[in-house]
Amino acid sequence: MWPALLLPHCQSDDVCRYGRTPSGHQRFLCKSCRRAFQLSFIYEASKPGTQGNIVMVPVSVIPPKR
Repeated sequence: MWPALLLPHCQSDDVCRYGRTPSGHQRFLCKSCRRAFQLSFIYEASKPGTQGNIVMVPVSVIPPKR
């Protein structure tokens, strides 16, 4: 058991190890809601909360290719 880990989605502490990512980071599985998660990220865009900070550029601003 990992008593210090809480699943970000449901705040459950009933988690177990669930293998590793291709880059070697430990993955965990919540036994309550069956979601897999990891504690560390390689890419900044994968971190929780980053998606809300990405600004989409309107298509009308980009000039057409010639």
